[in-house]
Order: sequence, then structure tokens, then C-alpha cells
Amino acid sequence: MTIQEVLQKEVFNNDDIKVIFQCGKSTAYKIIREIKSVSDRIGISGRVHRKDYEDFINRNLKE
Repeated sequence: MTIQEVLQKEVFNNDDIKVIFQCGKSTAYKIIREIKSVSDRIGISGRVHRKDYEDFINRNLKE
């Protein structure tokens, strides 16, 4: 699956984060925790909503 295909999804899991950030499993879980520390709309362990991801990215761009 390509990054563009993954970014079309509504909810991202660990494998999706690995594709987006081109990282390993443990780093992807760390990124998920960081995203959830900014926003957690769905409250499901190991998954983040696309809007939470966008909030995380936008927050990091402002810093």
C-alpha cells in the first residue's frame, strides 16, 4: 500500500503509521502515542483517526 492510499483511510493502525513515516514497529507505536497525546477522537488503542493525525502534524508545523 502506498502512502497516498494510506492517507485516504479514515483510521490509521500501526501498519499504516509504519508506511506513512517509513519506520519500524516500535517507532510506529511511539508515534501513535504522540498523536494520541495531542488528540484522541476514537479512543481505541493502537488506532488513530485521520483528523488526530492531521492535528498532530499541524501542531508540529507550528512549533
